[in-house]
Amino acid sequence: MFQRDPLLSYCYNIFKTMSQTQIPLQNQQANQQHNLQQQANQQNNLQQQVNQQHNLQQQANQQNNLQQQANQQNILQNQQPYSMEQHIIDGTTFNQIAAAPNQSDRDILLKSYY
Repeated sequence: MFQRDPLLSYCYNIFKTMSQTQIPLQNQQANQQHNLQQQANQQNNLQQQVNQQHNLQQQANQQNNLQQQANQQNILQNQQPYSMEQHIIDGTTFNQIAAAPNQSDRDILLKSYY
C-alpha cells in the first residue's frame, strides 16, 4: 500500500524514524531522572546520618553535663558538715558523741566511725 503512494510511504518512513529515535531518548531521560532521584535519596540518607550523629553528640553532651552536676553536688555534699541528728554510728548518735565527757573520748568515738 505504501509502495503505491510515494508521499504516504515517505511520511510513514519519517514517522518510523522519529519513533525509533524518540523512544531511546525517552528511556535515556527516564534513566537519568531515576539516577538523579537515587542520588537525591543517598544525599538525604547521608544528611539523616549526620543529623543522627549530631543528636547522639548532643545526648552525650547532656549526659556529661548531668555527670558534672552530680559531681558538683557530691562535692558540695561532702563539704557540708555532718548533721549530728542525721548520722547514726553503731547505735551511737553524734549527740551522744558530743556528750562524751572529754575531747579525747569524743575523738575516740569519731575515729571508730571512720
